[in-house]
Amino acid sequence: MNLRELINAGLLKIGYRLVSMRKELCNRDLDADLRNLFRGRTVETVFDVGAYDGSVAERYLDLFPVARIYSFEPNPDQLALLKQKFPEGSRVKLTAAAVGDREGVATLHLNAFAPTNSILPSVAGIAEQGMASLLVTERKVEVPLVTLDGFCRSHGVSQIDFLKLDVQGAEKTILQGASSLIQARAIGVIQMEINLMPYYEGQAQYYELGAILGASGYRLFNFYDGSVGKNGQLRYCDAFFLSPEMSASLVW
Repeated sequence: MNLRELINAGLLKIGYRLVSMRKELCNRDLDADLRNLFRGRTVETVFDVGAYDGSVAERYLDLFPVARIYSFEPNPDQLALLKQKFPEGSRVKLTAAAVGDREGVATLHLNAFAPTNSILPSVAGIAEQGMASLLVTERKVEVPLVTLDGFCRSHGVSQIDFLKLDVQGAEKTILQGASSLIQARAIGVIQMEINLMPYYEGQAQYYELGAILGASGYRLFNFYDGSVGKNGQLRYCDAFFLSPEMSASLVW
């Protein structure tokens, strides 16, 4: 086992992998592109769906210095940490709920590696797929479930400048629960993780997400943070979609 293999063996235990920047796909600077996309605009409302440990929300506080950031996190194990990071009066507003296509209650699957938690069950036999063993479900909890349309109505939010989804396969249900916002083109930029490999039962397919957003004129802007398997398969990546108004403002 060479040094690279030895390091990777340790990293895989905590869900990471050492890669060559020359070989890895989608290595654009995500934050730099966000700054450019919103150059000359005041970002007032950011939705952080899948807040996890709050590190992304902390980035947004710097990126968008006047924005109110609505962070959604259903995992009760993370909420105490988030409340410490973002106390009352912070620009980060916490909601202890999952987001989907209906209001009510959902089952959250808590997996061996917490960032893979999902309201979708992991596919059968996932433990036999090497690194995918991190998606093995260890326990389940019932959590509140909200929709973006309903949340925005009840909180008086008419426009979302930037929406980030990191929800482990549940992207389609969230877009369905935001149909009014999307049809009104009331979301400027949407960032979401897209899984290309079958990790979760019923997970969103990339073409379904593109079709939902494309029907209201949203366009794919670029891919970010892609992960490639040993066989060359793109396993997952982040994607940016822009509203027609945001796309029209780009300089070609």
